[in-house]
Amino acid sequence: MALRFEDITEKNVDDLLSVCGNMPGIGKNPHFIEGRAARRQWLLETIEKSGTAGMLAYEEALPVAFVECVPAHAHPLGPFAADPARTAVIDCAWYRQSAGVAARKAILDEMFARKWFDKMLGKKCKYVDVLTLKNAPIMQYDFYKEYGFQDAIELRGHATVRYLLRYAVKGEKIAPRVEQLNFCDAGKNVLVLGIYRQCHMPFMIAGKVRRAVEGIDGLTVKVVDYWSTSNPALCEAAINGKPAFDGPVFFMDDEQIRESIRAKMI
Repeated sequence: MALRFEDITEKNVDDLLSVCGNMPGIGKNPHFIEGRAARRQWLLETIEKSGTAGMLAYEEALPVAFVECVPAHAHPLGPFAADPARTAVIDCAWYRQSAGVAARKAILDEMFARKWFDKMLGKKCKYVDVLTLKNAPIMQYDFYKEYGFQDAIELRGHATVRYLLRYAVKGEKIAPRVEQLNFCDAGKNVLVLGIYRQCHMPFMIAGKVRRAVEGIDGLTVKVVDYWSTSNPALCEAAINGKPAFDGPVFFMDDEQIRESIRAKMI
C-alpha cells in the first residue's frame, strides 16, 4: 500500500471527515448532522490557531487515515502533561477499514520522521500523549503500546477506566501513576451529559439519552461542553455525583437507559 501524506489544513478538512462517520444511513441522523458541523468548525478553528490539525494519508486520491493532534496547552488533558509546553496530544486517529491500522502507524512514522510535532509546537517536542481504552475498537490501547507509547496515568473514578499513554521522544522511562476523577454533580437529579466538538459521537449519544429519558418525573438534563469549560473531555454521564450508567450507553436501548437513570435518582 503506497501512501502519500498531507498536513491537515482547511483545504482538506472534508477529506478528513470522509474517513470517519461514514456508516450507511448515519447522514440522516439529526444529531450526527449537528455533531459533524461542530466538528468541522472545530477543525477550522484549530487550523487557524495552529496552522494544522494533524496529518492525512492518501492512497492515490482516496483519503484513508488521519491522526489529529493539538498542543497540550490547547487540550483538556494538558494539565496531565509532564511538560505542557513541549507536549503534543493526539486527539483522534482513524482509518478506513480497507487501509487498516497500518495506515495509522504509517502516519505516525511520517510525523516523527518529519519532526512534525516540533513544527506544530514551535519547539522541540518531548512527549506525545494519547488517551486510550483497553479492549475497545476506538482509542486502541494495544496499538499505541505496541508503537512505543508508555503507561503514564490510569484515570479512575468513572464507569470506564481510561489510560493516558505517553511517547517519550528521547526514549526515557515514564513512571506511571493513578489519578482519581470525580463525577460532575450539578444538583439533585440533574443528569449531566458531556459533549465536545471534536467528534460527532457525543452529540449522537446525548441525543439518544435525552430522547430516552424524556418524561421522567423530577429529572433535569444538562448538556455541557467540557472543552469550553476547561474540564477533561473524558467525563462520563453523571447524576447525583455518580455514574449515570454502568456500561457503554451506546449499546443500551431506551428502556435500559430509563431504568439506569431511575435507579440513580434520589
